[in-house]
Amino acid sequence: MSRAQLAAVADLLTIDLAPVCELHHGDCLGSDNEAHMTAAALEIATVIHPPVNPAYRAWCSRAAEYRPPKDYLDRNADIVDETDVLIAAPYAETNTGGTWFTVRYARDKGRPLAIVYRSGWVTWERLGEVR
Repeated sequence: MSRAQLAAVADLLTIDLAPVCELHHGDCLGSDNEAHMTAAALEIATVIHPPVNPAYRAWCSRAAEYRPPKDYLDRNADIVDETDVLIAAPYAETNTGGTWFTVRYARDKGRPLAIVYRSGWVTWERLGEVR
C-alpha cells in the first residue's frame, strides 16, 4: 500500500469502523501483510484465508484463526462471506485482478465496501458516503 493508503486503512480500523473485532485477509505480500501488521499494532485479531499457491504468500504469523488454503478467488469470496464490511486497497484502478474480483463479489452480495485508493481517498458503497 502507499503511505496514504496505509494511513487511511488505519483510520478506517480505528475511527470509521471502530470497534473492529477482527480483520480477515488473504495472507499475500503487500496489502494483506501490511493490513495484518496494522491490525496487530492496534491489537485487532486477524483471521487468515491463505492461498493454495504459496508464490505470493506473506506467511503472516500470530493470527487468531487460520482457514484452510484455497484457490485465490474462492478464498476471496470466503473473506467477503465471513465479514461485515470489505476494505479494498487496490494497487491500480484497472478493474482487473483479484482485488477487483473481490470488490465486484462484495457488490454482488450487497456488502458495505470501502475502497482505499493510492492517494488515500476512500469511497464508500452501500453506506451512502463518499469522502
